[in-house]
Amino acid sequence: MEVVWSRVAKENIGTLIKYLMEHYGRKVTAECLTKLLSAVNTIAQHPEIGKRIGTDRRAFVVAKQISIHYRVTSRIEIIMLWDNRQMPN
Repeated sequence: MEVVWSRVAKENIGTLIKYLMEHYGRKVTAECLTKLLSAVNTIAQHPEIGKRIGTDRRAFVVAKQISIHYRVTSRIEIIMLWDNRQMPN
């Protein structure tokens, strides 16, 4: 299934990369991005895998610190990356 990234999700990735590079270095950043892209691939293959949030959104936990929020229509839209340490909306 086609996967598209919202503007917000792209900004979230940029922020995540910057944070990881500054605090943990290149190796950890690369490992995190590999894990994130693997999760997106899993979602693309199994769109219903994430926990349902509301009527049209799902969340898939990538690591204990981060989840991917997405919507499934005729394609998968990655809405945002969520820091699981935050209070829910």
